[in-house]
Amino acid sequence: MRKLKPAIFCALFFLAFTTVVSAGPPPAEFDKADSYQTAGEYEEAIQYYKIALTKTTDVDWMGIIFKRLSNCHRQLKQYDEAIKTAQMGFQMGLKSTSYPKLLPAGNLYQLAQAYRGKGQPDKAINAFKKCIEFTQAAGCYAGVAGILDDRKDYEQAIATWEKAAANDSGMLFYLARSYYYSGRYDDALDTLSKSIKFLTIVTNGCKFKIDDRYPVIKEVREGSSAQKEGLQAGDKIVKIGSKSTKKRGWNEISDLLKGKEGTQVTLKIVRKGVKKPFIVTLTQEKIIQQTAAGSFALRSLIQRHKGNADEAFKAADQAYSLNPNDTFAQLALGSSDLDHGRNDEALKLLSQVKENTDARIFEATIYAKKNDFSKAIEILSAIPEESLSPKDVPLWSDRTALLKALRPFSAPKIENAARLKGQGRSKEALKELGDALKIADEAKSEEILSKMYGIIKMDPTLSELPEKARKYALRGDAATEEGNFEAAVQEYRHAVRVAPYIGKLYFNTAMIYGKLKEYAKAIHYIKLYLQLAPEAPNARAAKDQIYKWEFMMERKK
Repeated sequence: MRKLKPAIFCALFFLAFTTVVSAGPPPAEFDKADSYQTAGEYEEAIQYYKIALTKTTDVDWMGIIFKRLSNCHRQLKQYDEAIKTAQMGFQMGLKSTSYPKLLPAGNLYQLAQAYRGKGQPDKAINAFKKCIEFTQAAGCYAGVAGILDDRKDYEQAIATWEKAAANDSGMLFYLARSYYYSGRYDDALDTLSKSIKFLTIVTNGCKFKIDDRYPVIKEVREGSSAQKEGLQAGDKIVKIGSKSTKKRGWNEISDLLKGKEGTQVTLKIVRKGVKKPFIVTLTQEKIIQQTAAGSFALRSLIQRHKGNADEAFKAADQAYSLNPNDTFAQLALGSSDLDHGRNDEALKLLSQVKENTDARIFEATIYAKKNDFSKAIEILSAIPEESLSPKDVPLWSDRTALLKALRPFSAPKIENAARLKGQGRSKEALKELGDALKIADEAKSEEILSKMYGIIKMDPTLSELPEKARKYALRGDAATEEGNFEAAVQEYRHAVRVAPYIGKLYFNTAMIYGKLKEYAKAIHYIKLYLQLAPEAPNARAAKDQIYKWEFMMERKK
């Protein structure tokens, strides 16, 4: 879902590079810096890593320290420093004879993440691809695929996720997610089945460590046979079946505890505070790991879009049971509650899903169905335009359903505008049409803009900018002069919302999107301008600009 980033595999990939051990001893400050980094105290870690750099000339250790410095700077959003230190680490890695591939790749990975954090996705992709030249690690492919997902280039994202999943089954969920976004629901379901299978294990639920020559339970898996039999962390296993566990190694103990589904093993347990040892019998059972919650949730969302409401609820309920804090699980169960008319339950769940376009669309739909149109429109209007795209098939479908639910609000607005126009109350008519435009699809937008053009043509004085829209437009002009086109386009979009009947606002917004090389959006806004001002002196030039932008879009492909 939107704003839900694949952070888990990034962390795992980073940790894979922390296992590098140089032939020589580390500087004394290195371990202290590592402890601070592990604790999330990045500023302190940076201080000690910098001291450690002054205490070694070992190329391997310098490469490792620069990589970790880059990570610390990135966590603090100090992206320029993160980029600089990763580049230095990469140069050290190129000199390494012990780790000629792993060390450069680790620094390139940090460099790519720093570029991504700084908002330079093209440079990030290049760094990830260079990382792939050194190692085929799944995390490198995943970094590229994540950016392609952000760009809604799902075809290329899928191809890249497939490469990641070939090296790491943990990537199957992300591959399924791209299938889902692109509307390839059956492919997504097949991939999710593989993901869930990967996340299903056969176990009796004992996690142990070796302590004082005996295996001691450090954790009991939830829902397992060990939990059902009442085993606790700290319990000492002194016998497995007829075999004493004393002085046996971790691997040997692990093998004794394993078995096929349904097989049983008897443990003799010594527990502090209990006078006599006691016996428990554990059964090997299939356990679906908590991390499978996202896969079940995505299965639910797919079944929902395939029209299988009951299957959708069943999968959502299973996802939520596995992990009620999982964002996908909350989203899936919330959307299922929406479909079943449980509006209050749905709103409660969806409100927990922050910065997510799907959740906001669902919330707006609920309010529309409750005839609270002002709240629904408020939520819809606050959704960033760039997060809505027909390339995102399920999201666009949900948006279409929302607009349909808002028709009872839109139709009277258009009818009232016609009545007000007939009464000569043109300004009020424009306001009614502006309200209707906020929730119009493309076909209805064209109709509304045509009506606006007719009103303004009759009274050209209405084309003067209202003061509030003028303020936003001038702020946009100032940002454009500074070359800050991202800020400029935001200001102009505010101006458009205030005065949606002023053609030049659409034209200027289009030209700024052109500067940003976001040609699809530029074309969209220039077409809105031409609908609102078909007889403008620059109409021919505007149409020609569309041809140029279409050419640029073809070249980008």
